[in-house]
Amino acid sequence: MDSPLLLTAGLILIGGALCGAAARLLRLPTLTGYLAAGILLGGQALDQLPKEHVELMSGPVNDLAMALVLFVLGGQFRLSRMRPLARRMLVLSSVESAITFGLVTALSWPVLGDLAGALLLGIMAVAVAPATTLLVLKEYDAHGPTTDSIQLLTALSNIWAVLAFEVALLVLLWVSGGAGAGPGDVVWDVAGALLYGLLAGHALILMQERVGHGNYSLPLLTVLLITTGVCKLTGVPHMLTFLATGAVVVNRSRYFEPITQAMDLFAQPAYVAFFVLSGVHLDFELLADNWAAVGLYVLGRTIGKVVGARSGLWAAGMHAGNLADRPSPPLGLGLLCQAGAAIALATVAKEYDPELGERLLNIVLGAVVLFELVGPVLVR
Repeated sequence: MDSPLLLTAGLILIGGALCGAAARLLRLPTLTGYLAAGILLGGQALDQLPKEHVELMSGPVNDLAMALVLFVLGGQFRLSRMRPLARRMLVLSSVESAITFGLVTALSWPVLGDLAGALLLGIMAVAVAPATTLLVLKEYDAHGPTTDSIQLLTALSNIWAVLAFEVALLVLLWVSGGAGAGPGDVVWDVAGALLYGLLAGHALILMQERVGHGNYSLPLLTVLLITTGVCKLTGVPHMLTFLATGAVVVNRSRYFEPITQAMDLFAQPAYVAFFVLSGVHLDFELLADNWAAVGLYVLGRTIGKVVGARSGLWAAGMHAGNLADRPSPPLGLGLLCQAGAAIALATVAKEYDPELGERLLNIVLGAVVLFELVGPVLVR
């Protein structure tokens, strides 16, 4: 328990590297090995990581890894490329999200016995783990229309989830007569996130032009870290902020590609630590204690993503007949990873209704055990 913090960091990285190599030998995604390393090093098995060190590192590591990944996802919203497909992708994402929401809500309501909780759980089901999804695609050097669609759908799913959750929480609090966020808070969360993203994107471009001198790491890390801190101080959703930051940089400058290429040189340790720590936090007891609710949530979300994506392709006119008679890709399998985004939403619900929020958080955490272990394999 008295071991230095840097020793714990070293154990996390070496454990992730070894288990990641083992996963590659087994033809599994490397991320599966990182998660396995966290399970082995954490309290579920060997218990070799001091809990205070894990708690101390988890917040900053998670924030940095998510900021990097969301910045890259925001870069998918390149207007010159999006314009021809914007309507179709919006239709596809909307249909997929609506079917996922509806199925999870309908299956969860009888178990929870609470319509409000079922609605919030349905919204959480829409969210997709951006880090897991994006890094599996990157590991296998995936390119093409299916890969582009999965990246855009991941970003759009999280946008819908955050926006819908804010509005649903406001309406439910108003109906119940409880105190909490007002319309102004919801407007500020959305407008503030877009404003911060706009400012952060232009600040990054300006820093790169004036002081970057070919160093793409320092301006990026400076802007992301400062923006993360400002978002936390003012209570603004950082997911929307960093998606907006990436969108600004890719559309307003020529620096997006060099920045993302430079990220390969320094971001990997952050990603390894992120997934190992995620494995440490996987709690199999929550899965066992809430098996009925978790099982229905997993079932509804899986069917919703797979059937919803297929239905969305047809609704958007992107089915097999429009793809040179090739079968439509199983996009839904690439949208099943879930972790940080849904957990963050459940944590927000807990702030307004501790009892309901705790129950939703336990269900989501139980489902994350399955989605984070199986999701990367299905993305592959």
